Amino acid sequence: MFYKLESLRGVAACLVVLIHSAYNFGDTSIAFIKNSYLFVDFFFILSGFLMSYAYGEKINLGLNFFSYVILRLGRIYPLHIFVLFVWLPYLLIKQYLYSSGLGGVEQFDKNTIYTFTSNIFLMHSMGLHSSLSWNFPSWSISTEFFAYIAFYLLTISVDKAKNMFVPSVVIIGCYTLLHQLNRHDLDITYDFGAIRCLGAFYLGVLTFRLKVYFANIKLKFLSINVFEVMIVSFVILVVTMSGEHYLYLYCCLIAFACSILIFSNSQSGLLGHFLTLKLSRNIGKWSYSIYLLHAIVLGGISNVLEYVFNISPNEPQGILSLVINTLVLLVTITLSKYSYKYIEKIYKDKVKLKLNKYYQRKQRTFY
Repeated sequence: MFYKLESLRGVAACLVVLIHSAYNFGDTSIAFIKNSYLFVDFFFILSGFLMSYAYGEKINLGLNFFSYVILRLGRIYPLHIFVLFVWLPYLLIKQYLYSSGLGGVEQFDKNTIYTFTSNIFLMHSMGLHSSLSWNFPSWSISTEFFAYIAFYLLTISVDKAKNMFVPSVVIIGCYTLLHQLNRHDLDITYDFGAIRCLGAFYLGVLTFRLKVYFANIKLKFLSINVFEVMIVSFVILVVTMSGEHYLYLYCCLIAFACSILIFSNSQSGLLGHFLTLKLSRNIGKWSYSIYLLHAIVLGGISNVLEYVFNISPNEPQGILSLVINTLVLLVTITLSKYSYKYIEKIYKDKVKLKLNKYYQRKQRTFY
């Protein structure tokens, strides 16, 4: 298991939480935090890497499409549906307060029955809508499920050789298309989010194949320390600078892929050892919950702060912003611990168990 990569996913999830917080120290958030939306692309790259590791051979060995889809849905769908239905009463309450003249804004202009239905079927970021809706971070879950399906279909057809060619073609094609949109950044979600995801996902596939190719290379302790520090510094630099020029966006993608290569190594430097600590690994394990829960946690805390303590969002809060954002992270991480335990893990294990029983009856199992 790639424990260091799991821990990095936890760090990335926490950074995504912070970018969605409206509470800043000064007039604007610092550049690194402001541009941390790019860590969603890190999720996509890491997903492609891990899917290649976990499913590449199994698909070649005959894992059928139905089983594959059920396994992926068992991983992502239960928590997605749970959080989606938590948003429903939350928005109904906010709409009632708005209608009663107690403040707020119209809640159901974008959060409609139509968008709710597309959220249920994981179609809400496939170009059907003109904005995000409901649990807005889940746009990436919609696009990632699309990438799962594309990965399976390409693996059983044109990518059987598992060389560098097909991933390279997909990557170049996706980012060429995105570049033609002239968006000046990669914050592309509800319309062409699937293309953004697929390009990054296959960068992860390519990264895994590069790792296999260079598997026999061993580094000394000093060397691995240098590489770890260099790649973390490079990631911080290019994410900070990504708003300056489109070239930095591509550098971010390369930096993310290189960080996965370095931290997937069995050898660890000081930073690598930090990522293997129990707390780091736990936050990584809960990262999917952190990502899906953080928007409603932010919404709830913001409402309490604004209407009970008269602390307005989108205004400089100085030191208080550090306290608020720390509180948001702590609440989100704590809730994620339990949503992982009682929703994610339970349903993921149930799906695997039922599939294994099904294949045992057929004298065939993949697990």
